[in-house]
Amino acid sequence: MEKIDGEAADSLDIVVPPVTLSGTVYSKNKPVRDGYVAVAALDEEGEPFTWHENWISDNGKYVFRLPDGSYLLEYADAFTGEVVYFDKQFFISEGKLFVDGEETDSLNLHLDTGKTTP
Repeated sequence: MEKIDGEAADSLDIVVPPVTLSGTVYSKNKPVRDGYVAVAALDEEGEPFTWHENWISDNGKYVFRLPDGSYLLEYADAFTGEVVYFDKQFFISEGKLFVDGEETDSLNLHLDTGKTTP
């Protein structure tokens, strides 16, 4: 029998937050097959205070389970020798993604539209 905080427990309830940010990373209109995406949580003054990174899967998709708040999608690294910066702000409210003030299901990234310097 497992113990939680010193007490015997038959089961452990784990709450997994929903996916709140997802998209596909493209290079020349083809999904990127490797790499990662970096996101920064923003404080009340709009300054980054914590960072999150997640892998790009072999079909170009990335996903994050982020709580409500303001964020900055900083960059994508597709392991091509160059990091591509986006500096795209977005926020999550009640588990929904908002980009440019509009609710959306995903945030796709096109490496050819980013910049190679921060």
